Amino acid sequence: MAESNVGAIGIAVAVLLILLDLPVGFSFLFTGVVGLIYMNGLHATLYTIGSTAFQWASDYTFAAIPLFLIMGEFAHTSGISEDLFEFGQRVLGRIHGGLAMATICACGGFAALSGSSLATAAAMGSVSLPQMRRIGYNISIATGTIAAGGTLGILIPPSIPFVIIGILTGTSISQLLISGILPGIMMVTLYCSVLYVMCRVKPELGPRARSYSTKEILAALVNVWPMLIIFASIMGGIYLGICTPTEAAAVGAFGSFVFIFLKGRFKGKEFLPSLIHTGITATMMLTMLIGAMIFNIFLASTGLPDAVSAWISSLGVNRYVILAIIMIIYLIMGCLMDSLAMVILSIPFFFPIITALEFSPILFGVLAVRAIEIGQITPPVGINVYILKGMCPDVPIEKIFKGVIPFIVGDFISLPILIAFPQISLFLPALMK
Repeated sequence: MAESNVGAIGIAVAVLLILLDLPVGFSFLFTGVVGLIYMNGLHATLYTIGSTAFQWASDYTFAAIPLFLIMGEFAHTSGISEDLFEFGQRVLGRIHGGLAMATICACGGFAALSGSSLATAAAMGSVSLPQMRRIGYNISIATGTIAAGGTLGILIPPSIPFVIIGILTGTSISQLLISGILPGIMMVTLYCSVLYVMCRVKPELGPRARSYSTKEILAALVNVWPMLIIFASIMGGIYLGICTPTEAAAVGAFGSFVFIFLKGRFKGKEFLPSLIHTGITATMMLTMLIGAMIFNIFLASTGLPDAVSAWISSLGVNRYVILAIIMIIYLIMGCLMDSLAMVILSIPFFFPIITALEFSPILFGVLAVRAIEIGQITPPVGINVYILKGMCPDVPIEKIFKGVIPFIVGDFISLPILIAFPQISLFLPALMK
């Protein structure tokens, strides 16, 4: 059997195992090990497993992931999601759709401390959904807003997918993280514009809340300033070259922990569960990375990624057509797979193609994360939608999916904009020291 055919079979087996609900890391690990034994023999495979596992378990760069995770846990414990939403609703609540817009803005702010789409959706759902239901928001719009806003968690830095993309490709993690700032602001603006237009046409979708005085708005702003300092410390340190992403993550974790004390919200009973949850999640991600690396070594030994890259490059098709096809593949994968599984499975194939077509690796990272975000709110998986369904079991899931449709339209608008104007993603990284 041709070696490239072995690689194709390996991909099919890995995808099948993932779809059968086997943990992603073990799906890649099992497929990679069996494939390497077939290609290279047992002894060489055992050496590969040992050396790869040790290399990634001891990699300094990986430490950024658990640090960003614990930062998000501390931020959630500190009640920053409530503070962000309260500030947003005092500023925007007086207009139709204002609470939904405040939710989007608060999702963007919380994303700057969590790096997780699921955590952002869950945190903001518990805060903003009761308020929107209380004043009579259309339930589809209310739940759809939270589900869509949660996707900002993996675009606005710190972003765990950006860290993993950087690890898998050797691209600067610092530049990847910084590259998400302007696209993140663009998405917040685009989502709020979608809400404004919808509620302008049909005001009953998003009733007005009460108005607040300037004094009350400033009082709410006081509760948000520690978050701004933490985010500025993380991104400023990375942007100015003062610290690495791992060191910046440590600063952020420490700052979030201090924030708990400043707010007087430290609860000992929640501290240990936060550490345990962080440890479990980080271990899962490390297992996924080790499995992915072994699977990638197997694919490389078959020569399939290079063969596919060479074949596509030889087609003579405009490179933007190929980029559009890759984005469509991401959208299809997003309907079926978890976001991290998508990153780990796709990067070994798409990254050589992207570099051969002379696209910026930074731009590709932003586009990939955006496409992954869209997948988190599209059926049949739409993990953020199911998070909302768990929080409001009385709402039919069809209504939640209906609520995210306008935001998906906005997402489809955003991808061409990012492709047509790459400087939105590349401007800040180009200025880094």
